[in-house]
Amino acid sequence: MLSPVSDLNGWLARVEALAPQVRAARDAMDRDMELPRPLLQEMAAAGLFRLRVPEELGGYSVDPPATLKVIEAMARVDGSAGWCMGPGNVSGLFVASLPESAARTVYSGDWLMNGAGSIAGSGQAVPVEGGFRLNGRWAFCTNSPGCSWYLGIFTVMDGDQPRALPNGAPDLRVFYFPADKTEIVPTWDTGGLRGTGSHDLLLREAMVGEDFGYPMAAKTWVAAPMYAAGSKTWAPTAFAVVTLGIAKAAMDALVDIAKVRIPTMGSAPLREKPVLRDELGRADATLRAAEGLFYREVQHCTDTLNARQSLTAADTARLSQSCSHLADTSRHTVQTLYRLGGGASVYRSCPLDRCLRDIQVAGQHAAIGPKHYDEAARVMLDMP
Repeated sequence: MLSPVSDLNGWLARVEALAPQVRAARDAMDRDMELPRPLLQEMAAAGLFRLRVPEELGGYSVDPPATLKVIEAMARVDGSAGWCMGPGNVSGLFVASLPESAARTVYSGDWLMNGAGSIAGSGQAVPVEGGFRLNGRWAFCTNSPGCSWYLGIFTVMDGDQPRALPNGAPDLRVFYFPADKTEIVPTWDTGGLRGTGSHDLLLREAMVGEDFGYPMAAKTWVAAPMYAAGSKTWAPTAFAVVTLGIAKAAMDALVDIAKVRIPTMGSAPLREKPVLRDELGRADATLRAAEGLFYREVQHCTDTLNARQSLTAADTARLSQSCSHLADTSRHTVQTLYRLGGGASVYRSCPLDRCLRDIQVAGQHAAIGPKHYDEAARVMLDMP
């Protein structure tokens, strides 16, 4: 296995080294609607899907602020590549609650990325001798062609009815299941993030052992403190930070265009227009403010967990709130920059076109949706 680097700069250098290959693969991504296998192999070899895989399973257990900076850097190169890194590393949080024996099976042997899956839709798990019989279908399963194992949310059944927990809620569990028992339904044909291969997964009558699933409230056996907060806490951050990377890519593109492009019936580059400079300056300030809030909340939660303290409801609500705010701000920023680019923005050869398409799709993800504003307000108002 690749030796870990000692600091964030080392991980960022790996992203920078791959950047030319990622950019060169864009046409193939758009055509095939997935990351080309050679690129996926290079990203895996660089350790970019092992950042949050526990050290106990051959990963690096990189702390959340550094992990997110690396994902952001890749998204700044290309939205699809960055988006694949998001769930590619979130899966390391899910597996930390899987019983250790099964987790070691999932992360044994040769693998590129593991744990593609979705909570969009729910499967059914029927108890049988030695384990469970699984059926289900899940949408938006990022990088599904590149995985050896998948995960999904299942309702445990008692006959024809959901099994109830003591509090009356249905018994929901996360299960991992292997690729050879799974059908990929090729549904992913979108305007943005085309290279993510976020197809549907279909599972029919698949048998797995009992230790390949765990209740939603299961505790982790992994030592690193960040895993104690669970996947629900950290997952939105991996999606939100991709929108930031896309917005920064759009900022880079607009700055380059404004320096050289002379508009129709104009005589000077766009940068000479006061209205453009005013809007660009405002957009930059707004984006950096949202970025600062986001990383402040990430660092606060990381520091709290490293001190072996539990996160409060306010901690998790504000972290999720900052994710939604960053995603909204990033989307608005890209829309503004696309408009400021004028006629140059409309061509597919212009980076602003790709950024706009990618940010529109990325911003639709439920993990960074508006529900988190309500959650934060409920905490403020002492509501459940």
